[in-house]
Amino acid sequence: MQVAQIGYALPRRLGPAVVRNKIRRRLRHIVTDIDKTMPEGLMGGCYLIGVRRGIHETHYEDLRMSVNDCFSAMERSSSAQVAGDR
Repeated sequence: MQVAQIGYALPRRLGPAVVRNKIRRRLRHIVTDIDKTMPEGLMGGCYLIGVRRGIHETHYEDLRMSVNDCFSAMERSSSAQVAGDR
């Protein structure tokens, strides 16, 4: 079983290192929660989470829903691709 590796792309224009690190910690916590709540965990592979301006103003639950929607869409896409390969 392949392990999920996750990278975070936070440009310097988001703010100083303190701000970027806080955003990174929030995202890391969200991804960990999502991994624990999914029946089989995150699919193995490499993921890159890109961040845009305004993320530091986003409420935690809204951010969590956005990240969860992205992972769900990738999982559906992967399932459809596997089914099409058969």
